[in-house]
Amino acid sequence: MKRSFFSILTLSLLAGCSSPGSWTDHISSKFSGSVESAELSGGELEGTSKAFYWYTRALSKPKVASDYVQLPGNAWYKSSYQWQDGTIKEIVREGEIQQSSDGLKPFLVHIRFSAEGEAIYQRYRLDNQVLPLNQKDLDYYSQQAEDLVKKVDDIHGQGFELIQGVWNGSAFDSCDGVQYDNLQFDQVANISPVLKERIKSLNSYAAFIGYKNKKSKTLTVEKLLLLDEPTHGCIQRAHLIMN
Repeated sequence: MKRSFFSILTLSLLAGCSSPGSWTDHISSKFSGSVESAELSGGELEGTSKAFYWYTRALSKPKVASDYVQLPGNAWYKSSYQWQDGTIKEIVREGEIQQSSDGLKPFLVHIRFSAEGEAIYQRYRLDNQVLPLNQKDLDYYSQQAEDLVKKVDDIHGQGFELIQGVWNGSAFDSCDGVQYDNLQFDQVANISPVLKERIKSLNSYAAFIGYKNKKSKTLTVEKLLLLDEPTHGCIQRAHLIMN
């Protein structure tokens, strides 16, 4: 009885291996996506603030991420985040912050965390002063890293990504070096007809959340983040953490 059972099992496995869509192919396709690293991006508008996000994940966990945020009054910052085994390990942020009547002042934040999530190194420099960070500050930066991952995962789950480039009236030269011939707008995109016409008729730098169809060379705008002169230039992903 046992011999008959193992014979049937062996034949079944051999048949599965020799057929298209076999169980080995199924397992391979099921897990290959989680093993390989994925490059994701996104962005959002919050009032007059504009945020750009980049995020790398591997084994379904965050690995590294970056942001670039434009704030009111020409203030801005860019950050780099690094995780280890899904736990935040290091955060570096630099930029310029509005200081009442003193105008914009440069700042730098650098935090390293232990495997247990405790801050083992922290530095906050504002202009020429070194200031302390309290636990509320540390929790704030950690939460921002977690929020970035959630936001980009949500954008990616809808099939969207961050797209930047220059539209010259007939083609869109994207910042990743690919040219697209068609620019269209998602039905749910909350963009006025006047602004749509301006985007299509004038030479402009544009950054938006949308999706690409490389086969038809078409870009679809879902949410416009920034529209500026064609000389604006691409906003680059920050790499502030040196390994």
